[in-house]
Amino acid sequence: RIFISICLHVTMLGQSVVYLLMSSQNMEELLSPIRLDISTCGWTLIIAACLCPLCWFGTPKDFWPIALGAFASIGVACILLLIAMGQDARELSPSYHSPFRWTTFLMSFGTIFFAFGAHPSFPTFQSDMKQPKKFDRVLIFAFSILASLYLLVGVEGFLVYGSKVQPTVVMSLVPGPMPCAVQICVTIHLLCALVIVLNPVCQEGEELLNIPLYFCYQRVLFRTCVVCLVLFISLSVPQFDAIMSFVGGSSIVILTFVIPPICYLKLCSMKGPWEPIEVPLHQKLACVETIVVGGALGVAITLTALEALTYSQFSKPCYLE
Repeated sequence: RIFISICLHVTMLGQSVVYLLMSSQNMEELLSPIRLDISTCGWTLIIAACLCPLCWFGTPKDFWPIALGAFASIGVACILLLIAMGQDARELSPSYHSPFRWTTFLMSFGTIFFAFGAHPSFPTFQSDMKQPKKFDRVLIFAFSILASLYLLVGVEGFLVYGSKVQPTVVMSLVPGPMPCAVQICVTIHLLCALVIVLNPVCQEGEELLNIPLYFCYQRVLFRTCVVCLVLFISLSVPQFDAIMSFVGGSSIVILTFVIPPICYLKLCSMKGPWEPIEVPLHQKLACVETIVVGGALGVAITLTALEALTYSQFSKPCYLE
């Protein structure tokens, strides 16, 4: 249980760092035409300070407009992004695709895992729902829409930009009004998502420290410290693509491929006042295969991302510049 809790916190803190760095970079690019002399590091400080009060809300039911804004903004962003890439396809020369490389593949796989790694925050939403039993319908609906949009964006980005694609597809767009609108929508989503993913971390920390459930100065102090921790990590490693792959290949792989089969087999083997649950051999083999393959893939992705963070693509911390 402690190990799972640690993985959950690593995932959500890692996501918060990525969202903060990406939104800071977007703000710098959006306001660069007016020659506002604020670097990405400066925007990181500004955004963290502005979002800190929003992190003081208790549970998602207290800031449901933020959750709605996150979902709506990413949907609009994906649609506008598809249109913008379609326009670029007519202006750019045919894309070039570089030969297959394992390091690039593993980093990309970690990014894909990261994109679907929001599940640690789901229980907080379910507990606040008026009809928690319908949570499965919400998941199916939300993931179906997002998976479809992500797939379309990924395929079109691959065909249009090829090897010239940047860490985010938005950075690959030809400058113009449409890319600007996409960046605004993406930035809104990132800011909303940062508040959402930090909430479960804060709730569990407050429970461990016996902080009251109502709004109080202890909550303000604790959650401000959590935001400061995210800010410090962001200023120390201002490189969101490698962090994305690291979190996706480490904690998210563990929570997605390793822990669920182990918990399933453990629960089925428990004895109690209920009918025994026999797990067929083919299901046991499938669980073992999932654990082994997922674990091996996670180790490979994590090592590749660590190499990018420490050696090949190291970026100097903001406070040392």
